[in-house]
Amino acid sequence: MRVLIHEYFCCGGLAGRPLDSGLLAEGGGMLCGLVEDFHAAGQDVAVVLDDRVPLMLPGRVITLDAVSPWHSLDAFDHALTTVDAALVVAPETDDILPSLLERVEQAGVINLGSASTAVRFVSDNHTLAERLAAAGIAVPAGALGLEHARRMLEKFGAIVTKPNRGAGCIDTHVCRSRADLASLPYRTDWLVQEHVPGLAASAAFIVPRSGRPIPLRAGTQGVGIERDSEAGRLTYSGGQLPLRPDLESRAIGLGLAALEHMTRLHGYVGIDLILGERPENDTLIEINARPTVAYAGLRRLAHFSIPGLMVGNPVRIEWQPGAVRYQANGSCQTVL
Repeated sequence: MRVLIHEYFCCGGLAGRPLDSGLLAEGGGMLCGLVEDFHAAGQDVAVVLDDRVPLMLPGRVITLDAVSPWHSLDAFDHALTTVDAALVVAPETDDILPSLLERVEQAGVINLGSASTAVRFVSDNHTLAERLAAAGIAVPAGALGLEHARRMLEKFGAIVTKPNRGAGCIDTHVCRSRADLASLPYRTDWLVQEHVPGLAASAAFIVPRSGRPIPLRAGTQGVGIERDSEAGRLTYSGGQLPLRPDLESRAIGLGLAALEHMTRLHGYVGIDLILGERPENDTLIEINARPTVAYAGLRRLAHFSIPGLMVGNPVRIEWQPGAVRYQANGSCQTVL
């Protein structure tokens, strides 16, 4: 099967704009890992690559002269006519990921990720939280609009403000005072949530088109607060896999409970959550319907082909012993 692997920032998403080294490092780490693993699994891999991005990849690389966003989309559409399946990694902000998935669906090739409609739903964090809360899944209390921030600050003592359809830690803040609120940048799409204390974690799953979700591993997330940030801007630096067994069981259990109430999610799904002091304090934060940075650590621990699972091959899941720490750029090191 010929598979198009498309990571937004490296594959033309920055066409017509200057390159961003941070976005390229994070995107390039995921792109390299996915391309290498799909190629090793015997898939015929194709990539449309921004000609300014210095990556050496196996498979068929189509160099893109990144002069404009329209040129980039034309190249993406043309590449879709030459493949059987596509896997898209892109941010949910500005409807980028679901719009690209719509092009995959319209091209009539196999979408190795989630349906565009499902991605639009889960990337609306407020609507997602309302559905999960109605199903009995623990989520943070939240409200749309910064006008709710002072009331929630008085109630909870600390709140999180973030774009309702965001990606990663972009424009995500922990606010503990009115001064923090006053320093926030202008946005019209703020989601205000209670700040849930605990261990920041994530759990990864492969969701087949039929059958139950397949748990991979769960680990900690390196989420901190940027120095000199007036409103406690959050930063992301990677993570570590796996969690100790009891915590991993709790993280995977919460993720599976949430996925029971989701439809048309397929392929790799990452779930962000907070593990509290006791299981009843565990809280689901977000569902990411795409490969996440944690893939870098998972592929190091997997003694099997994760892409094999993604394309529906029968795979015996075995994990190597030990733990790994991964960075946002995809680099990994063994934890002794």
